[in-house]
Amino acid sequence: MRKKFIRYLILSIVLISSSDYLEAKKVSGFIITEFSDTIYGTIRMSEFNLLTGGWIFHGINLAPFHFEVSFRKNKNERFRNFQAGEILEFGFTYKSIDYYFHSFILESNSIFKNERRRHRFLQLCYKGKISLYKNVSQITTRDYYINTSLNNYHQYYDYCDYYLFNKNLGLTKVEITKNIKTINDLLFLYGIEEEFLERIPIAAKLKDIKAVLMKYEVWLYKKEYINLAQSSRQPTAI
Repeated sequence: MRKKFIRYLILSIVLISSSDYLEAKKVSGFIITEFSDTIYGTIRMSEFNLLTGGWIFHGINLAPFHFEVSFRKNKNERFRNFQAGEILEFGFTYKSIDYYFHSFILESNSIFKNERRRHRFLQLCYKGKISLYKNVSQITTRDYYINTSLNNYHQYYDYCDYYLFNKNLGLTKVEITKNIKTINDLLFLYGIEEEFLERIPIAAKLKDIKAVLMKYEVWLYKKEYINLAQSSRQPTAI
């Protein structure tokens, strides 16, 4: 325990002394307040992963954005942390890629009362008639195959959950349940036409949900185009 305490004490000192480096990444972004006001400014991204104790040299660590975002309106202000539930949405662009996060309440049957309703920022993966969102959680597992003097070696993993959303039905987790056995059952809840559902391959898995949603948008566009073409060919009444 003493060695473990010393390890975390050293890590804390490094973090405090290197605060300028931790705040190195700053990107243009925006937040949407609870009153639906859009405010443009700067979003801060840490280059240090507090969970793994390592620096992030390539890419960005999106996991922290699922519960909090650090934002300031202009350079004369300090960064302020906004948690899910305090604002409706935020977004930023990094290396020509746009990232959007929306605030939702996730409900579960957790044995812990305070975890049954959680505010989380979910990342928008696809926007259409039915949108797809992602939630990333970092989980820890002990690696028993590696022996160390501290006997506390752990591995860290990003665990992803996906959710469907539209304004009529709200948010639904992409998963197999007693009532939802296939991807068709899930999409049927959101009012997708049976004509399209019949086109989905039997072997389609839940992990294919994004590709299916994209094909659905194309199918709707073609169907609308055909209907317009047919209506324009009909003779007008005299």
